[in-house]
Amino acid sequence: MSASKSVTFRGEVFAPSHSGYASLILPFVACKNFLQTLFRLTLGLLWSELVEGKTADPLLTWAGFFAFCTLSLISYYGRAYAGFFLLIFFLLWFIDFQVAQRKVFSKGHRLPTTVECRGEWALWQRQIPDGRTEYIKFPTSQVAQISLLRTQVRGGAFQGILGTVWQVYLTLADRSEWLLDETWDTAVAFGKANQLSDYFAVPAVVLASEGDGKYAAEPLDLPNVIQNAQVCSTIRCQKSGQQWHIYSQWQAVSTWQLGGQILSRFGFLLFAVIVANLMIHFGGLLHFCGSVWFNRSAIGLGEGLNLSLRWQVILELAVALSIMVYKGAQISREEHLYITPDRLTFFLDTQQIDQVETAAIDSVLFLTQPWPSLLILAQDQAIEIRELQNSSEFRAMVLQLNEALTAVGTDSRWH
Repeated sequence: MSASKSVTFRGEVFAPSHSGYASLILPFVACKNFLQTLFRLTLGLLWSELVEGKTADPLLTWAGFFAFCTLSLISYYGRAYAGFFLLIFFLLWFIDFQVAQRKVFSKGHRLPTTVECRGEWALWQRQIPDGRTEYIKFPTSQVAQISLLRTQVRGGAFQGILGTVWQVYLTLADRSEWLLDETWDTAVAFGKANQLSDYFAVPAVVLASEGDGKYAAEPLDLPNVIQNAQVCSTIRCQKSGQQWHIYSQWQAVSTWQLGGQILSRFGFLLFAVIVANLMIHFGGLLHFCGSVWFNRSAIGLGEGLNLSLRWQVILELAVALSIMVYKGAQISREEHLYITPDRLTFFLDTQQIDQVETAAIDSVLFLTQPWPSLLILAQDQAIEIRELQNSSEFRAMVLQLNEALTAVGTDSRWH
């Protein structure tokens, strides 16, 4: 570091997203939040009781059942408008997502940040939406590391996930973190982090990551990784001359894992359609049970038990299932890595996605947040693999890839 002149690092962060129309669609937002909470609770209860053998909290179960009964009655009394409500709900959700995404990721929706270093001191500043500036001054010697974090961005009235970004922080010795930059571009984020790392002479670390080389927050647990790789039959490796071929192979067990992925990522859409219509029928049953209780007559009870499907329901289910099948086809593609002394090439099935020079590879990381992924970092370039089935597959592929890079003899991390 130079003590004789001022050095300034500049960045931008996304401004908080506020929707001016949020209050107008509050009933739809509340409905979505309830259904999403119910969806997560249902999956959690099923996982706890069927897989882990745990007993659900009775109070939570009864509270959820009471809320479900109440909304079922409301749905039954408003059943004539159910199809229209669902149509408007999904249209508003889609429009809100598009508007929020364009707004958040537009250039005009950024707030400037700076770190100015002069002598032994550094001044961090960030503009906030009301025009004021936040700042903090600290000794440059207090900078312990440059932290990178992959995180999700939410926005809009429905607070949906708009995308993922890289955040670059200054992490001080007291563990406080000061955000300098947010960007969706992996190469830009690592370029910024490397500049800061070189200036402050501290390491750049990717939080929630595992690996053996540069940027890794935690080392790979090699004994467990090797053991898992030996039993992980879906990750294969073939060597032919100087070329290594590492790939994921579809097996019967992959079908169950894919089903779990589809349900966790896209099952809410199908769940919302099913539950919305189920609540109408269940509300009818509650209504006619109440009629029987108060009128002491079972006349009309059969209407409450009528579960015939309307054509609108069939259409809604068909659309939801079609979306899930389409998304499932996307995430079920097989990943292929071809490594030679000259280059590493990434394919999804037979489609080439990206290519980097093998000698330029800096690090291979397994990221655990915001979802499991494998990151291959090179100079001004990055390849990300997301669609493996579980953490064991990711770790097994990292192990195989490290072995291949070592074998071709061009990765300087092992020399």
